[in-house]
Amino acid sequence: MQPAGTASPHRRGFGTRLTLREYFREAAVAAVPWSAMVVLEAAQVLLSDANHGYVLPLFHYFIWAAFNWYTWALLT
Repeated sequence: MQPAGTASPHRRGFGTRLTLREYFREAAVAAVPWSAMVVLEAAQVLLSDANHGYVLPLFHYFIWAAFNWYTWALLT
């Protein structure tokens, strides 16, 4: 148990500095949902194109979706 008024070493407040290792770990965790959105959008557009009888090579869908979603990831 900690004395009243002291912060837990496992909780970071706003404005505290991260080590480079912690920053990359948090960035990797944050990249997971963005990557899921890339896969979902690529699959959605691929299926839509296939439904209309027009399909590009698979990597085109992932490149386009990655450009869309990772741009937002960097901006946020």
